[in-house]
Amino acid sequence: MDGFRRVTGGRRWAALGVALLAAAWSAGCASHAQNMAEVRGALLRGAPGEALSEFAGQKEKPDDLLYLLERGFLEHEAGNYEVSNQAFEAAELRAEELYTKSISQEIAALVTSDKTLPYRGYPHELVLIQYFRAFNYLKLGRYDAALVEARKANQRMVELRDKMEGKDTYRNDAFMQYFTALLYEDAGEWNDAAVAYRNAYTAYQHYKKMYGVPPPETLPSDLYRALKRIDATDQAAQLEEEYPDVAADALTGRDANVVVFVEYGFSPYLEPVDIVLPIFDEEDDEQYRGCDDCEREYAGVLVDRYGNNIYAYSGSRYTLDHVLKFAFPRVVNYPSQASWARIEEPVSQVVTSPPVEPIDAIMTQSFNERMPTILLRTIARALAKEFARVQAKKADKTLGVLINIAGVATERADDRSWLLLPEKIDMIKLALPPGQQDLEIVFHAADDRVIEKQIIPITVREDRMTIVRVRCYQ
Repeated sequence: MDGFRRVTGGRRWAALGVALLAAAWSAGCASHAQNMAEVRGALLRGAPGEALSEFAGQKEKPDDLLYLLERGFLEHEAGNYEVSNQAFEAAELRAEELYTKSISQEIAALVTSDKTLPYRGYPHELVLIQYFRAFNYLKLGRYDAALVEARKANQRMVELRDKMEGKDTYRNDAFMQYFTALLYEDAGEWNDAAVAYRNAYTAYQHYKKMYGVPPPETLPSDLYRALKRIDATDQAAQLEEEYPDVAADALTGRDANVVVFVEYGFSPYLEPVDIVLPIFDEEDDEQYRGCDDCEREYAGVLVDRYGNNIYAYSGSRYTLDHVLKFAFPRVVNYPSQASWARIEEPVSQVVTSPPVEPIDAIMTQSFNERMPTILLRTIARALAKEFARVQAKKADKTLGVLINIAGVATERADDRSWLLLPEKIDMIKLALPPGQQDLEIVFHAADDRVIEKQIIPITVREDRMTIVRVRCYQ
């Protein structure tokens, strides 16, 4: 306590002001994950309507891409398919607007935080908009509109592939290529189906390298069947060389008339990390202020001073001069309790593994690729704030303190992401008789414990494929 008594009155209120203002700012600005905690809790309880009500209680942000993505998903889960599509359409328009807007014009983030910038989304988030929009239209029985979403998804992936060409990164979505191929096949558009199946097959080779996810077992036979339908015999023969049983598998697979996409849990989310460094003013340090080529010597002085006891300043003559704060996000996994699933009725069949869409791995890698840029901006912003503080202190010590307080209070990590996406997606194809069917799906933990059972009523039609999605939030 003696060390604190030695701090002068002005220094004391300045230090206290920094601490109190920073604490007040942090308390008043919850992370995105914290803001969505009640929403996720309602989904975990199997109450999508309650989740939507919780979300509706938040401030409406019609120009915020992330708000539109979260709302579009929640409206879909609540069965409001038209409203969901309206939100997703607004999200697409906002994403396009932000794509054409130069980030260089948004200089406010250099002196405040990255969170002041409009949310632009991760590439996989923007691609998956079409996944949910297509399912909205399938639920509404508007199959032609679902095909429009498939074409939009393919166009978005072409743009992504061109932008990321040659990079070891997420540059094409293998799952969405497969999904759109199924929609084309269902509509009898075999040329488009063959192209999408081929693109999916190629993209899964990249998925295998990047995420350890190989092509689904059903994909080679689906591609083969499409190639035979468009008389691409040379390409079909090449596939036969690689998969000797592909022709027989294609004959068996043509009877599959139900496709179930099984989703698990929640995508990884971002949480803020705050590092606050107190900078002390000490008479012995004056010789090092502004000198050239003495940084290493000064670092040695500080290490000797604090190395054995980081709390040494509490009983010393040192006084707090100012505070530096660095804020950046880190990715946190939110693993589902369920690891795999089985269809129990009307047939018994295990859902394929590994997943067809490893969103957790995609999100983690995409974030890690962004991290160097995030750190660079964070350091640049800290230096800019420090320069402003130094200049203000030269004019007036109190002004320097106030600038420091403002710099600490406004430094916030950008912890935004579409966290209501699933952790992963699996797929299973079934051959069922036409008519009303109840799919009983049982979700299991890795140790085979039953986590959840769901009954999904479906209508199997004679003239087209039935494509459904089911989600286990546990």
